[in-house]
Amino acid sequence: MKITSYAVARPQYYDRNAVSTFFSYGATLGPHAPTQRWTTTVAAGKKLLVEQGEGFLLTVVAAAIPLRVLVQGTITDGTYLTSFIAVDIQQSANLSQCDTLVTYPGITVYAGETAYGTTYNGSATGTVGFFVGLKGTTFQS
Repeated sequence: MKITSYAVARPQYYDRNAVSTFFSYGATLGPHAPTQRWTTTVAAGKKLLVEQGEGFLLTVVAAAIPLRVLVQGTITDGTYLTSFIAVDIQQSANLSQCDTLVTYPGITVYAGETAYGTTYNGSATGTVGFFVGLKGTTFQS
């Protein structure tokens, strides 16, 4: 008969070789197609807990023909997508147009899954300040 002690529980995630994980991108950009600005794929034997997502948009120079601008933080397993942050505005002629969003999603990203940040400026002219970021904890499974 094997004797096992149940007195020792598995450590919490933050006690399993946890490291703080940050990804961010910020720039003032003209028109551009959807572009990934940072990306991370969780390694085998690891998990990533997404603790905070942040997105920010600010019209710097108004567009002659204002259209859609977007920052987005996305998680995918290669087949399905979900967003943990999205700031999406339809530009106007207002030079000081601004929008920001901070989320605290608590999403677990598993080995082989990918998180990435994207920017998009669909206008024909004008410039927009973009920021998209993620703060999380990477730990052993």
